[in-house]
Amino acid sequence: MSDIQNLLIRNGFVQIPAAESTDNNQEAVATVLMNLEYYGYGLSLEAYKALSLLSADALGVWWVHTEPELKKITGDNLNIDKFVVYKNFPKEVLNKTEAEYWIPQILMYWGLPAQLFAEAPEQRQDMNPKERHSKTLLLSKAGTCQAILNSLIGEKVAWKNWQFKDVLMLSQDQYLDFSKVQFKENLVKIAGEFVKNGAAIKLKNGTDVLRLAAGISDGDVSLRTKVKFKSFNRPTRRYFMTLLASCQHLEEDFARRKGVWKKFLHNIHPGEFQKSHAKVVKLCDELYNDRLVSFNSEVEKGILNKDLCVLKLLATRPGEFSRRLVHLLDVFGKDTISAFVRIIPKLTVYQMVSLRRVLETSVMRQYRVFPPRGNWGKLQIGTPRVANLQYIQDISVALGKELHSRVPMVSVLDPNTKKIKLPNGTDEGIHARGTVFKIPNDVTFVRTASYWRCKECRTVWFDNGWNFFDEDWKSVGAICWNMPQFPRKSNYAAVFSGDPVNTKDSEGRATQVIDLYLDKLKANGVHYAVWNVLCFSNIPFSKAEVFAGLQWGIDPQQGKIFEPSRCQLAFPLTGEYLSKYVCVIDLETKEMVYLDANLKAQPSSATSNGDTLSKQLPAFMDYLASLPTVHDLFRESVGEGGTGQVLHTVADNSVVIDPEQPTYIFDHQGEQDYKPMDLNKILSM
Repeated sequence: MSDIQNLLIRNGFVQIPAAESTDNNQEAVATVLMNLEYYGYGLSLEAYKALSLLSADALGVWWVHTEPELKKITGDNLNIDKFVVYKNFPKEVLNKTEAEYWIPQILMYWGLPAQLFAEAPEQRQDMNPKERHSKTLLLSKAGTCQAILNSLIGEKVAWKNWQFKDVLMLSQDQYLDFSKVQFKENLVKIAGEFVKNGAAIKLKNGTDVLRLAAGISDGDVSLRTKVKFKSFNRPTRRYFMTLLASCQHLEEDFARRKGVWKKFLHNIHPGEFQKSHAKVVKLCDELYNDRLVSFNSEVEKGILNKDLCVLKLLATRPGEFSRRLVHLLDVFGKDTISAFVRIIPKLTVYQMVSLRRVLETSVMRQYRVFPPRGNWGKLQIGTPRVANLQYIQDISVALGKELHSRVPMVSVLDPNTKKIKLPNGTDEGIHARGTVFKIPNDVTFVRTASYWRCKECRTVWFDNGWNFFDEDWKSVGAICWNMPQFPRKSNYAAVFSGDPVNTKDSEGRATQVIDLYLDKLKANGVHYAVWNVLCFSNIPFSKAEVFAGLQWGIDPQQGKIFEPSRCQLAFPLTGEYLSKYVCVIDLETKEMVYLDANLKAQPSSATSNGDTLSKQLPAFMDYLASLPTVHDLFRESVGEGGTGQVLHTVADNSVVIDPEQPTYIFDHQGEQDYKPMDLNKILSM
């Protein structure tokens, strides 16, 4: 039960066994509800009723199995408070002069234990209940796990590591329809697991076969990094040749990635299958003798020569036409519009809503931004191509008409859903890159933590830091391990908890905490604050257990240093990266924007990255503005006759929800039950 319960809670549900008890267990239920609040969760009315039907003993068993999963999800199982240098943070550090801070810190680096310099932990006041943020859990029913699996395979972007693990877990007991997997990399990734277990999988194009071979070889299925293909046995080589023989446009696939194909084909020995797969062997010969011409090269040639025939060629690949649309408008003008409008019905809803957002924001964009091979650490910034405004409007109208015909009508569309981005391929966490969170008016401080554990008990650091900028993105300072106060005078606007040394005594664990005091930061000329975690020791996140958490509240001295129920972001940091820029806070609007990007950085200290970020972040924020929102998806499909609602927040019963109609709620804190709307299913239409 525990693994499934963990998965369900992360998806907004909770599993409660069916029962009907005559016990008077009201006191036990009240205790469980208070305990749930501690972790930042509440129950819908239906889930509450199911919990109330459990006997006191059954409720105790349920809680014993459920609480460990809540601890894992929120990070409470890490005991973050225990590994902070100064346990009475922030008061203990705020009272120190610069010399009083640095002399003990240097002695700690030399090997003296932190206990020699830290005050004994004081009893902290309880946290103000107003600071708790409770996410409502719906009752899991018979079809809930299948619905979650269906939504995951409908993702239009690459799965995060935890999503892939969820798919593997769910597919053990639920039906996985390979034909419904929407994103090619996801299809190949899950197919690779099935093939390893002896299953036969059909694929439609050669690149998917190449990705499958990369996955079986424990390589990168996106093909963005070099893949070392393993030595395949003869049955596997025959299987790959059979797959290739059934693929469409194999010649084009060969021509697109000639070097990678040559490495792969070398390992499957095509010549052994001359009799059974002569056509594939012949194409291999063409590849090795450089006689193949790719689709893209034909398109590039046609555009260069301003040959209108290239529009007919691109019409056979609607996705490629969409990606090149702005360039084509520049070259062919109105001819592009008439050709493109004819292929709009062949696009998915996700392609249409994404393209329209890019077109409509293009007139305001100052930068052209792209990550080579998906690596934001190699971010490229250029000048955007400007399209004719009338052309943009004509295509947007055509896209809007098609979206209106395909997206289900809803009765209510909350304007605040403009702050919620549709899935766009982030690395960590549960939110889409570019999603905006409003910081409540009564919040006075933001607290971030980085926790790490190195099982080898080596001395390593995964540094928690913030960079500060003025309204023009000019660097005005930082707070991190080697700049522990901001500004460098009394009455600090930001403070660091001390730099721990992970030792054998701490089982290789350590925590850094930073507090930002929002009004004081504004008074010191800060407009933007950017949170980052840097791998000081040049050891990527994947080589250790690393966790990041952000919380905000009213009184920084109340409650534990790490309180799960006021945590807004909490997730493990993974991947082969040395940096992670998590979010940016706009102190003027009091909003937080989720970044989740491994932008280029010097991992030695946040203080080394101010000038680089001054150039990167305006362009990156410009890019985030071009990503589609939930509101963009439904804006043509709201009105009378619509069913269901699309809402940002439900905190009480002021909004009446029909539990039988699909409803989208980004932040559900009320008791009402509802039927979750599957956005991925709509985006796949």
